[in-house]
Amino acid sequence: MTTLGAYANQADADHLRMFTVNNVNVAFLHYTESVTSAGKAAVKNDGADYSLPTIKVNGAVEAMLAEVREARNSGADVVIVSLNWGKVSASKPTAEQKVIAQQLADAGADAIIGAGSRVVQPVTWLSTKDEDGATRHALCAWSLGSLINESRKDGNVLGMLLQLQIYFDGKDVSFQRGCYT
Repeated sequence: MTTLGAYANQADADHLRMFTVNNVNVAFLHYTESVTSAGKAAVKNDGADYSLPTIKVNGAVEAMLAEVREARNSGADVVIVSLNWGKVSASKPTAEQKVIAQQLADAGADAIIGAGSRVVQPVTWLSTKDEDGATRHALCAWSLGSLINESRKDGNVLGMLLQLQIYFDGKDVSFQRGCYT
């Protein structure tokens, strides 16, 4: 088991998380959209700016895109990006999230898995072109919500577990099965 999105030292933060599963190299990247002012101050005071990769701070969107491309260039067959983002209680993604998700797909992400809105948002496909100009699709689960939180009321589904069966044929990534609980 390894951590994503919170790092104890600079060396860990600089290390690409890649795993080999059934001879397929899978890269996992994680980013957080916002951090409280107290959290930002604590990280800065500890000299630990590396500890929490964020989406919006100091050109971080460009850094995220570069890391997705780096994962591909480092041999990743499948790239999965996890994001803690979104407006709390929003039932759909923001315009800014849509732009960032499309940029991630264009950079090479195969799956974008979000959480942070505390409610379930749609799961959609983003269309993009691969390096050969062929259309490919990236799965985007805008927000899986939150399974356990203080706002579970009125019978609303506030969180889900997403299960994906990802297939790599040596060239293309496809999703053979997707289901949720």
